[in-house]
Amino acid sequence: MKARINGTEIYFDVEGAGLIADGAGMVDRPVVFALHGGPGGDHVSLRDALSPLSDTAQIVYIDHRGSGRSAPADPATYTLDQNIDDVDALRDYLGLDRISVLGVSYGGMVGKERGRSSLLPGRDDAGQQVWHAGDQVLVVTSHRCGFGVPISNVRPVGPVGL
Repeated sequence: MKARINGTEIYFDVEGAGLIADGAGMVDRPVVFALHGGPGGDHVSLRDALSPLSDTAQIVYIDHRGSGRSAPADPATYTLDQNIDDVDALRDYLGLDRISVLGVSYGGMVGKERGRSSLLPGRDDAGQQVWHAGDQVLVVTSHRCGFGVPISNVRPVGPVGL
């Protein structure tokens, strides 16, 4: 599927149900945006490793602008900030409030920086202003994604709750 956002077409694919039965009703599953390495790669490298997560969450695989099945764009827009904006624009396009981001290599950089820029103001129990992460971010800094990635290369940024 493609979404026309920020002056280009971003390719994304979805794996797993967004709603699951809970007694007589339905509940939303968490949504994980999976960001590949690169630039220049595509989401296919993530599918084998992340597919088991679709039993727990809905996974949205994204090809960064100008990469994989996404449309070419002006090379001047191939920036970290633009890729962060693209993630947020796709979240809005899909009508999602909160997402988790799992990024590998360059995708980890996008996820980490997005996590830093998405801090939200709030108040602690004493009424003092505090900042908290609006979404959850898991960063894999290795260039490979798989269950063999050393745990030292995987670290949460912000609250984790999958």
